[in-house]
Amino acid sequence: MKGFFSRSFRNRLTAAFLAVSLVPLLLCSAMLLQLFRLRMTNDAQKDAEERLDRVGVLLDETCRQILETAGALQQDQVLLSALEKGGAEETVVYSRLLEAAQGAGDIRYDLYDETGKWLGATRSVPKGADLPTNWGLLRSAQAGALCGKIRRAPGVLG
Repeated sequence: MKGFFSRSFRNRLTAAFLAVSLVPLLLCSAMLLQLFRLRMTNDAQKDAEERLDRVGVLLDETCRQILETAGALQQDQVLLSALEKGGAEETVVYSRLLEAAQGAGDIRYDLYDETGKWLGATRSVPKGADLPTNWGLLRSAQAGALCGKIRRAPGVLG
């Protein structure tokens, strides 16, 4: 290779022109790749923030619907007596539960009494199994801490 540059001025000139043209091309390519990577990272971050905002709105709406339904269930004396004493007719409990959860959208509510016995659901599903009273929201309902805003409402499960 040393002999190639020492042979003629033309070879040296060709090598210099080649170096002068390739170095800026390589530098510009590296900078463009860096800019492209930064732009993609920025776009991905904006997209993630938008999705998180949408998820936050959906969660707020879902929590609002759950609170409204739980409030409607607390107001219904037939359901309260069925939850506390049992013995209410299944069709009456089902229709009252559907009325209370009318604006709940796609949320499925299962209704359990204080002992964990399944009373009904807002969707046509196979009969639910009885649950122990220390399971999920039943435990919170028993402790009186369901969503931090509702007084003791046994068995409201969404």
